[in-house]
Amino acid sequence: MTNAGIWQGIVIGLWFVVSFTQVAQASVDNESGDRHPHLFSPKMKPAGVPAEYVLTHNGFFHPSCVVRVNSDEVVGRDLVIRGLDGRYHDRIAPCAHPRFSATGRMMLERNQGDAKSFVESSRSERNISKAAVAKELAYDGYVAFFEYQGDIPAPASLNSVWVVPQVPRTIGEQAFGIFSGIQAADVILQPVLQFSGSSGHWTIIDENCCAAGNLIASVPVSVMPGDVILGSVKIAGCDEDKVCSNWTVTAMDLTTRKSTTINRQDPQGAAYLIIPAALEAYSVTSCDMWPANGQVNFYNNTLTDGNGAIVQKQYNLYILPRGANPRPDGFPIDCNYGGLNIGNNFSLVFGASPSAVKPNSEIPVNPVIPITVDGYMSGNWYDPTQGGQGFQLEMADNTMLAIWFTYAPDGSGQNWIYAQGSYDSTKSSVTLPAVLLTGARFAPNFRTGDVKNMPWGTLTFSFADCDTGTASWSSTLPGYGAGSMPIHRLTQIKGTVCP
Repeated sequence: MTNAGIWQGIVIGLWFVVSFTQVAQASVDNESGDRHPHLFSPKMKPAGVPAEYVLTHNGFFHPSCVVRVNSDEVVGRDLVIRGLDGRYHDRIAPCAHPRFSATGRMMLERNQGDAKSFVESSRSERNISKAAVAKELAYDGYVAFFEYQGDIPAPASLNSVWVVPQVPRTIGEQAFGIFSGIQAADVILQPVLQFSGSSGHWTIIDENCCAAGNLIASVPVSVMPGDVILGSVKIAGCDEDKVCSNWTVTAMDLTTRKSTTINRQDPQGAAYLIIPAALEAYSVTSCDMWPANGQVNFYNNTLTDGNGAIVQKQYNLYILPRGANPRPDGFPIDCNYGGLNIGNNFSLVFGASPSAVKPNSEIPVNPVIPITVDGYMSGNWYDPTQGGQGFQLEMADNTMLAIWFTYAPDGSGQNWIYAQGSYDSTKSSVTLPAVLLTGARFAPNFRTGDVKNMPWGTLTFSFADCDTGTASWSSTLPGYGAGSMPIHRLTQIKGTVCP
């Protein structure tokens, strides 16, 4: 990774960014179900970029080539958008327009063996002047970041917490992103907090580049200075070469409990780079265009393997403005840039008198994205120490069906305890009324009218993560009583993805 390459800021992959979405327009788009959101289109663009193009952290796109997906949707390798329960929602069509880097260079598709990648066109390929190229360098770049390159467990999760800084004293057309992330091959997965001078707001959003030339964007969430943000990157479905097919990235405002998520099913190379804290700039031309408090703090950064064990790494700090060659035209290099790492906490500094922002809510010691009840939890569950009984769970459209395949208290035979009811997809537990089905006989002597639904009590399911939880019961019938047992996932419905 070269300094010049980072200043050009072109990473073909998953970018979780914010600033370029107009908050008011985004809320309207989300309500109407518009797949093509209105993004930020700067008045001044590099030479050769059409006026209608919008800016993202993967460069300039035609508006029709920006596709919005919801947090409860998954984009598959086949470019089909599905719900977390596997149902078909939509299909992404190939982009019919070229795209440009943030510096205004057309991105050209090049074949590398069986793989394809995008590279920036040269000045001669675009037939523009040296003066126009010099102006391009004012656009994009990393400012300060920590990173580790080397062996990374697969599966893996990276969780980090940061507090939203103050807004800048001077607001223009600047934008900057604050993020953590994991990179695999040419794809970087990042939950990002970002400020946009065009809207004057902090927001969180997810982007993924590039599916058939399209940018995939999640629904943005507006956040306030002092809000506590949890960023999570999870890679799963990994093979023996540590290439993982399921990627989930979430940015959650722990103060308001609002979040945005992007889910992709797309195998890539093995992860090799971790960024626990980073700051990236767009069109910043003076020190007072940075957040007014002059720093951002990252707390309790944790990297865990597939078993949940914490993995420690040694991170190096890079301050790019002092070493980048060439430096972007007009970029301020005297803003006291720096960084500090103590244990699992990181700070990035960009002001003469840096100070921490008071958080609006508690900072978690062990940050994790809470699991919620939804279609991806469907499947068979059981207690491994009690093989021979278990639960079949189905969730769809906020209705849950649970069947407990078990036995009568007196040992007289099998019992099917049936429970059904609504669930809240923002909660990690659900309680359902249950009945005991009796009275009917085996076919051909089965008659529907013989089935008796005897009120039994309640079943409660609480989930710690996608694969573990607790089943609790409280029965009104003699012999069943009340109790609980740990449950583990046995099967998962094909096509569903757990965040």
